[in-house]
Amino acid sequence: MDAAPDGAIPATAPGPGFPQRVVAAAAAVRALQAGLAEQRAQGRPAVAAAALAAERLDAIVTGLWEAIDTDPALAVRCQATLVAQGGYGRDEIVPWSDVDLLILHEPDAGAAVAAATRRLVQDLFDAGLQVGQGVRTVAEARRMAGTDATIFTAAIDARPLAGPPERCARLRAGLATMARGAAGAGSGGCCSRPAVRNAPNTATRSPSSSRT
Repeated sequence: MDAAPDGAIPATAPGPGFPQRVVAAAAAVRALQAGLAEQRAQGRPAVAAAALAAERLDAIVTGLWEAIDTDPALAVRCQATLVAQGGYGRDEIVPWSDVDLLILHEPDAGAAVAAATRRLVQDLFDAGLQVGQGVRTVAEARRMAGTDATIFTAAIDARPLAGPPERCARLRAGLATMARGAAGAGSGGCCSRPAVRNAPNTATRSPSSSRT
């Protein structure tokens, strides 16, 4: 397997005390990383390998999300949509890709969705993945994308993974409208200002704390 780039850590088997869902996800992540490295070594076309990797990563991410949704204290099935964005949304997965997620939720479900997201991010991190995530309503996501080009370019490739897909469709429709408006307005259109570095709910890295 190819050596990991600086800062990347190959997935390892979780130690004793981890939930079975995390143990299974970690095994799937190790298999995914090894498979990507093998396909690269064999010279398989990058596009085909990346698409297959994204399909397998989808199964890992949605499996953990659905397991979380079986917990009555964290169930948000109808209130939130789990979305892949950025390179992950475009099916551009390489051995050490981050998992870039956006959780779109109803305005009155923020606290419940935030709790479910914390569990998901911790599970993914424990399984050996690096995660970036945002937790927003559709309106918040559109507003932030309108002032930050980095957020806009990640969200424009959003695709739904779990939950009602119409939230993702509304976001993409809104971003497409922004893009058309920007094209008509020239340099004064959306995302013309510098990226907002400290905006709330921007993508963050996975937690480094271990389970107790």
